[in-house]
Amino acid sequence: QEVRTSIGRDVFKAIAKLRALRILWLERTGKNPFIHAVGSVRSLTRYDAHTNILRQTTQAFAAAVGGANAITLWPYDLASGDPSSLGQRIALNTQLILLRESRLDEIADPAKGSYYIDWLTRELVERTRSTTRKELYARRRSQPQPDEPIVGVTEFPLAGQTPLPAIQPEGTSLPLFA
Repeated sequence: QEVRTSIGRDVFKAIAKLRALRILWLERTGKNPFIHAVGSVRSLTRYDAHTNILRQTTQAFAAAVGGANAITLWPYDLASGDPSSLGQRIALNTQLILLRESRLDEIADPAKGSYYIDWLTRELVERTRSTTRKELYARRRSQPQPDEPIVGVTEFPLAGQTPLPAIQPEGTSLPLFA
């Protein structure tokens, strides 16, 4: 069964999150999950859009090191509402370069032995085990809403940068790019 989860801006937390997810899923179902990690759309900015390439690369790296079976990155210019073919190509090539050049797929657990990541994984597993569904729902409801500004992403752009045009919502879901 596929489990789809987003990867945020914090590399270490993202790695630990995926590792904890695998541990908890295996405990609960007895089966190893197929984890599909998706880059965070919330981290994309219209201002200085080329920075999105770096953000998505970092998220893909964290997903690979965390043990994701599949990774989806968004085009760097998705925040414009009309991603270009170049943006789609860069999103795909970023994954391929990480796979082929870094050889992240050849190491069973690249994060194994990192004290901090092992500790953070244990913390997430233990906190999740002790958290009730009601608490999880309350936490999820208290997360920042999509229209709230994010410092460094949607607020305080670089001086002289021209933002991409704003997204025009149409009520349709965004396509996924492999």
